[in-house]
Amino acid sequence: FDRIKLKLQPPDPEAWNRQMQRTRVFAQLVGDTDRNFHNLLISEDWKLFMIDFTRAFRLHHELEKPGSLVRCDQQLLERLRQLTEADLERVTRPHLSAREVKAVLARRGAIVALFDQLIAEKGANEVLY
Repeated sequence: FDRIKLKLQPPDPEAWNRQMQRTRVFAQLVGDTDRNFHNLLISEDWKLFMIDFTRAFRLHHELEKPGSLVRCDQQLLERLRQLTEADLERVTRPHLSAREVKAVLARRGAIVALFDQLIAEKGANEVLY
């Protein structure tokens, strides 16, 4: 937030934008309904850290802000495609309920479908990095 008030710009805007895109994908995946500048930390070398997930892992299956997803890391998209219910249950047990896991998987499906649509419309070079 101070960065905006002070009008500081990242030294590598493309790297910064890629970090922001990854945070947006992750926020949509986990159903975080309170993602804002106050729960992002920026290190001195402009690395972005997401904090405060107290409003994440909601039960809705739809993406809250699909319009915020415009580009995606190729590796991240591939990992999302490969994510299985068994994998998700294994790494989140006992923290997520079965309904929360189902919701994450539904949002994952919506994210993948959205990026597939964007790739079909705009081409992979415009969507993936």
